[in-house]
Amino acid sequence: PEKWRNAHQRALAGEVLHANEDSYTRADGQEEWVRWECRPWYEPDGAVGGIVLYTEDITQRKHTEAALRESEEKYRRLVQHLSAGITVHAPDTRILLVNDRACDLFGLAPEQIINTRVDAPLWHLVRRDRSPMPIDEYPVSMVLQTRKAVENIICGTVHPQTQEIIWVMTNAYPEFDAKGEVQQIIVTAVNV
Repeated sequence: PEKWRNAHQRALAGEVLHANEDSYTRADGQEEWVRWECRPWYEPDGAVGGIVLYTEDITQRKHTEAALRESEEKYRRLVQHLSAGITVHAPDTRILLVNDRACDLFGLAPEQIINTRVDAPLWHLVRRDRSPMPIDEYPVSMVLQTRKAVENIICGTVHPQTQEIIWVMTNAYPEFDAKGEVQQIIVTAVNV
């Protein structure tokens, strides 16, 4: 490509050039990606003697990144369209992801929910007898205490605007990393 011919000429003039991600179209129409660096080498008298060109084919990595982005987008769309409220928590209980249904159940916007922990003042869960639910009885807390899934927990969430109790059945499931540590907790909530 012309841009590489220009890079060669600039390197012959003493400039060091590089690109971490550069695409080009092959003669057969396929798009390829490379990482490259072009630099001059010098004669003993200091004159540029030529250039050294390093290239690495990163096409597979770019295809893998694109496939991962597509997969993540499909996952996000799936989570957003579920009829159950979904929250995904970090091991410190921060909410990493929330879907629209969960926002509706909680009466909160996503930006009010993301990065909050279960001990944040906005969470008001109640037991079946309408007494305040202690934080250690929250489904996320129970998963962290036992490292096991909890299922069919009925609790109420107090809607912040109406103060109405919305009754939900919750399930919470741990996901573990390769070392066996809790990586995240997925909580589902269905209006009952």
